Amino acid sequence: MFDPPNALFSACSFLGFIISIIPLYWHWEAQNAGACLYMFWCAIANLNQFINSVVWNKSALNYAPVWCDISMRLLIAGNVSLISASLCMTRRLYSVASYAKYSKRRELSIDLSIGLGIPVLSMVLTYIVQGRRFDIYEEVGCWLSLVNRPPTYPLFYAWPLVLGLVSGGFGVATVYRVLHRHRSLRGVANYQDNFSRHVRVLILSCADIICTVPLSSYFIYVNLQGITPWVSWSDVHAQFSSVWQLPSVVWKAEPYYGSVLQVCRWSNFLCALLFFATIGTGEEALRHYCGFFQAIGTRLRRVGLWVTGVARRCFRPRCDFMMNSGGNEV
Repeated sequence: MFDPPNALFSACSFLGFIISIIPLYWHWEAQNAGACLYMFWCAIANLNQFINSVVWNKSALNYAPVWCDISMRLLIAGNVSLISASLCMTRRLYSVASYAKYSKRRELSIDLSIGLGIPVLSMVLTYIVQGRRFDIYEEVGCWLSLVNRPPTYPLFYAWPLVLGLVSGGFGVATVYRVLHRHRSLRGVANYQDNFSRHVRVLILSCADIICTVPLSSYFIYVNLQGITPWVSWSDVHAQFSSVWQLPSVVWKAEPYYGSVLQVCRWSNFLCALLFFATIGTGEEALRHYCGFFQAIGTRLRRVGLWVTGVARRCFRPRCDFMMNSGGNEV
């Protein structure tokens, strides 16, 4: 089983949080709702995992039940948030490639409905199949506890698969239109300037789809082998207040379950790294980085000149006195 040190994961998850929010400023100015939603959810997921890995580094005690309730909702949202944000980006690229006329307000409403509405709806619906309030795993922290019943699949497991297939459909249609109409697309206003950025976004979305659809299909296939029939609401939530507290030696002893935990927690950092590699290193990003460092350099020069002026005003009377007295103080 892939078992890196927990300190390495904490450092990587915090790095994932930082690199997720770096390009947020100029994408917010450009009103790229899909990219902003992707950065928001990716940063939240990495920060959530970072806090859990630090607080429960060498313990599985129930230190903060309220935080675990919040962390559970974020984990549920993370199940669909990144792929729903990718759907927003691929749908927007499809609109650009197909010359679709759209209202910015209407497009923003649709993107928010997909990128925020679906994760929030998933948070609400998952409570139906949530067997316990939460579980705590040493090194991992708070984790979700679901029953393996038939409603669990449409309410939780099927969301990433369905969204990934829909997003993949938009991605394939976009690539088809770009390849067959690239010459005509060059005449669209501002398209040539943004073509490289659109390609990078499409690469990011396709990578998310390629990773999401097979993993979701595999998890559904494996869990279907242990499915049990639905009895009643009271049966599912009979032990809802109980909290399982598992040390690392216990959950790591189960190869499949331990691998699932590691894949789920490391996937957020990999998504942040992939996002920064595709979106945060483009020409537009490099221009913003250069402008940022130039502004910092200008401010540092101003601070240096101010400090030099203050030093001269403070020490000049003393220097004049020493020169007048021949360098000897009385």
